[in-house]
Amino acid sequence: MSYTPHLLKARLALARGERETWLRLVLELERFGQRSGSDRLQRTAWLERVRVATLHKHLDVAQLALQSAHSVGGPAHSDSLLAIDELDNLLIARQRLNIAQGNFSAAINDLLAAIGNAQAVRRPHLEIKWLVLLAMAQDGKKRTRLAMLALDQAVRLAEQEDALQVFVEEGAPLAVLLRRWISLRSGQTDQAINPEFVARLLQQPGMVTGTLKTTENDDNRCAPLTARETQVLRLLAAGLRNRAIAQKMFLSECTVKSHLHKINVKLGARSRIQALAIARERGWLD
Repeated sequence: MSYTPHLLKARLALARGERETWLRLVLELERFGQRSGSDRLQRTAWLERVRVATLHKHLDVAQLALQSAHSVGGPAHSDSLLAIDELDNLLIARQRLNIAQGNFSAAINDLLAAIGNAQAVRRPHLEIKWLVLLAMAQDGKKRTRLAMLALDQAVRLAEQEDALQVFVEEGAPLAVLLRRWISLRSGQTDQAINPEFVARLLQQPGMVTGTLKTTENDDNRCAPLTARETQVLRLLAAGLRNRAIAQKMFLSECTVKSHLHKINVKLGARSRIQALAIARERGWLD
């Protein structure tokens, strides 16, 4: 069962700044997984939420979504560094979140082991991903030389594999690091790195994330959310349904629905998807 085209559509929509479309597609993917009994599709939807929440620094939401991704299918799925398909993404999501949370040393140790394992089994796309994340972790530790060396390796291998998407998935934080890498490498003559490939990489949609446009009327009609409404919205952003939100907050489903109605009114939203998009732009989920 293939989920890649649906996920790519969602990511392309997000790269264009269409967050409502992105969330709708992710929800569709999760619901299809539920209907078909596919843990893989459900986990993929959760992991996409983790990725986007991490990139936008909504780290509490990302942590909740990562816990949900782990819980899909129960404890039977492996946590091995050589796990395949979506299990790679579980590990990638954890390391991406570690880096965003400032847990650089823990990430570096795991990533160095993962790179060696990926090389041993000849999985270049996974090796590129680990190298990219290693560069970001080393940069977080202020180890500029090691960060640049990791990017050297990642870019060389990515050109061989034509693996642009691996970089695009890391969004604006990596784009900033890549531009620093280009600046530091200025004047060097390394024939193993093709400048045309690097230029094409930086032109990819999603390397610099866009923002949704808002109007003056939108600003005027948005009233502040209460602490309870904000908590409901955060759980909604993590992908929880009304019943799950009610259980976590020790509320009735009717009360949760009431909170969601009030949130829509305050934000001038016509749906929960639009409410999430507006709230993120207001910074109310930070």
